[in-house]
Amino acid sequence: MLVNFKQRKVYLWIGRNTNSDQVKIGNEVCQNINQHCFSMLSPLNSSKFSIQTVKQSYENLEFLEQFNESLSQTRSVIRHLTIYDAFDQECALFYLSSLSGEFTFKRLTSTYSSNEVINNFPFEQKQLYSVSQPAFFLVDNGQIIYVWQGHFPIENEDHKLTGSIKVRYSQEKKCALETALSYAHKKYQKKPIEVYLVHGGVEPNDFIQLFPEWTIDEEIKELQLQDGKKEGEMNAVREVLARICNLNNVYKLEDLKKKPLPDGINALIIETYLSDEEFEQVIGMSKKNFYLLPQWKQNKLKQSAGLF
Repeated sequence: MLVNFKQRKVYLWIGRNTNSDQVKIGNEVCQNINQHCFSMLSPLNSSKFSIQTVKQSYENLEFLEQFNESLSQTRSVIRHLTIYDAFDQECALFYLSSLSGEFTFKRLTSTYSSNEVINNFPFEQKQLYSVSQPAFFLVDNGQIIYVWQGHFPIENEDHKLTGSIKVRYSQEKKCALETALSYAHKKYQKKPIEVYLVHGGVEPNDFIQLFPEWTIDEEIKELQLQDGKKEGEMNAVREVLARICNLNNVYKLEDLKKKPLPDGINALIIETYLSDEEFEQVIGMSKKNFYLLPQWKQNKLKQSAGLF
C-alpha cells in the first residue's frame, strides 16, 4: 500500500502471486484505514482518500511517479518482480537425512496449510535451523527448487567433528543433490525448472522471502564466509553435482550413448562424465557456461548431442 497525502490517494499494488483472499483483505485494510486513520493524520482536511488498485505488469505512469527513483530504475524493479508466473501451488518443504542409517526424503506438513487457500508462507525459518546440523532441506515453490545446506557445528573442546561425520556429510550431500534433480525431473518434466543449492547463514534474498520472518545468525554467517561461501550465493545443483561425481570418472561420448549405461552413471547428469575438452567439442561451450543456461536450453543441447 502506497499513500500520497498531498494528492490524498492510496495505491494498493497487487502482485501477480497474490490470491483472491489476499486481494480482499488488502482492500478491506485500505477501506478501514481510510475510514478511521487518515482523518487523524490530516485533521485539517476531512475528505476521504481515493483508493486505486494497481496490478503487477500494468503499472501506469501516475503510479510509477510516486517513487523517488528515476522511472527507468522503478521500471527495472517492477520488471524484476514479473519474472515468475503466478503461484499455483503451496510451497513444499522436504527434510533429507541419513541420521537413521538410511537416506530418507520426508515431506513436512504445515499447521498453517489449508485445502481451500494457498498459503504463500507455510513454513518458518526455525524448521531449517532446529535440526541436527549440517542438514539438508528441499524447498519447492513451484518456480524454483532450492536445496538448503546447513552449517557445520562450531568446533570446540567439547565438540569435535570426527572423520565419520564428515564422510556421512559428503555422502548425504551427494544423495540430497541427486534426489533434488530426480524430484525436479519427475515433477516438472514438461516444464523444467531450475534447481539451486543455497547455504545456511548466507541465503539469497529470493530464498529468504519464502518465509514470513527471517533472522540472520551473524555467527553462522561469519563461519560460512570464512569457509569460502559468498553472501547470497546460489549454485546450480547440476554443476555442484558434476564436480562431486566427476572427480575420477571420465567417459567417452560413445560410452555414454550405450544402453544400458555403465554402472554408477547418473543419467540425469550424464554430460558431466565427459572430459572438459570433449564436452566443449560436443556441446559447443564450456561446462561453466553450460550450467548458466536455463534448464530447457541445457536439455535441448544434450538432446542434440545424443545425451538426453
